Amino acid sequence: MSATYSPLESKIGWENLGVKFSHAIRARTKPVERVGGLLQNRMHGVRGYCGRNEKIDCPEVTKRAMDDLKFHRVNHPGELFLSFDEWHAQLGQLIDHYNGESQEGKVLQGLSPDEAFKKFWPHENPPGRLDANSWHLVAHYVRPVPVTINGICFRIGSKSFVYRNERTGQNRGETVLAWFDPESPEFLCVTDMNRQNPYIVGRSMPVDFLAAPGDPHFERETAKAASHSIYPRTRYNLLKAEFEPTFRRNIVDIGTAETAQEINRLRTEKVAEQKQVETERKKAGSNFRRLGMTLPERLRPGQAEAARELSELLRQEDTP
Repeated sequence: MSATYSPLESKIGWENLGVKFSHAIRARTKPVERVGGLLQNRMHGVRGYCGRNEKIDCPEVTKRAMDDLKFHRVNHPGELFLSFDEWHAQLGQLIDHYNGESQEGKVLQGLSPDEAFKKFWPHENPPGRLDANSWHLVAHYVRPVPVTINGICFRIGSKSFVYRNERTGQNRGETVLAWFDPESPEFLCVTDMNRQNPYIVGRSMPVDFLAAPGDPHFERETAKAASHSIYPRTRYNLLKAEFEPTFRRNIVDIGTAETAQEINRLRTEKVAEQKQVETERKKAGSNFRRLGMTLPERLRPGQAEAARELSELLRQEDTP
C-alpha cells in the first residue's frame, strides 16, 4: 500500500509537526550504523550466528550446522539453531545488556545508554507526541483508493483486503482516502480526499465455495455486498522506557481534531459491537458444553437461543 504523499511532501508535513531531518551521506555519520555494529559484536557466541556478511565471514561452525541440517544429519533444527521464540528472547537479552553497559566516548562519557536516555531527556523543552486527536495523520498505511463495484479493494503483500457496506456504496466511482491499521484489519477508516467526512467500514471475508443459503457467514457477506450495491440502485465500503518521559501538549486544528474524534467514536462502537458478539458466542459455547455438544463454528439463526433454553431446563432438573 503506497503512501498518500511523495517523500518531499511527507517531509514537509513532518517538519510542520516539529520534526527535524538530518541527512547523512556516509555510513560512519549514521549513528544507527555504529549501534548496529556494537550489537553485532555481542552476537558472535550465539548459536547460528552467520557473520556480518554471510557469503564472506560466516563461521565454520554455522556452515557445518547448515550442511548437517541440509543432509538430514540431525533430527531437529532446534539442535543446531535457535527457534524464533528463542532468538526473540536472546535478542532482548543482548539489547538489555547493551543498554545497561557503560560506554566511554564524547557522547556518553561513561554512562550507559539507559542512564544517558534518562539524564539528557529535554524536560524543559520536551518533544510533542501525537495523541488520539491526530493519530490518523501518521497512520501505518494511507492511500487514495477508488471505490469500485466490489467496494474498497487493495493488497498488502500476499493478503487481499476488501471493505464494503452501504456507506461505501455512496462513494462508488469516487476516490477516497483509506486509513489502514494493520493491528485492526477488521475495520477500515475512510475519509474524502480533504480528510473530512470520516466513517468506518468492516472487512469482507471470503466465503467458502460450498457455502449455501442459510449459512450465517454466507448470509452476512451477501448482506454486505448487497448493502454496497443498494445505494447506486436507489439513485440509478517498542522498547519500554525506564522512566516516564515528558511531552509537550499536542495542539491540532479544529478540523483535524473533529475528524479524529469521529473516527475514534466509530472505532469504539465497532469494537464494542465485536466484543458483544464474542461474549454471546462464549455464552453459547458454555450452553453447548453443558448439553454435551460441540459449539458449531458458525451458528444458525436461533441455534444459540435453543441451546440456552435446553441448558436452562437441564439446570432446573438438576436443582433439588
